[in-house]
Amino acid sequence: KENLFGRWATHPEYGRGIITSPHPDQFNAVWLARETVDTSGKVWQTQVYLDDLTLEPVELTTLADFKTAPEGTVAAEPTGNAFQKVTPEYWESLDDVRYHMEMKNSGPYKILRYGWGD
Repeated sequence: KENLFGRWATHPEYGRGIITSPHPDQFNAVWLARETVDTSGKVWQTQVYLDDLTLEPVELTTLADFKTAPEGTVAAEPTGNAFQKVTPEYWESLDDVRYHMEMKNSGPYKILRYGWGD
């Protein structure tokens, strides 16, 4: 089974959060630490069914993956260089700018941050 610990996901009722269970339990439930905090600053964990979550991807491999990734996404290529999606068409690193097709051809890329992280 894939380890889910640390995966970002969105629940229809509780919103975006991070999974704190490595695997679902016997009822297919996992713990989700909700991103939204209350006025006390506490982060709440809720047990939710895995089937109710929309998991964010862990890597980008296809042309569609690169095109649909939200702006702000940061991904590392296999050689270690990191690129950020800065416009709907362009990915930029410290010393390079690439289109989606160029990214696809040099991938897969591991996602370091999906979107702006908010």
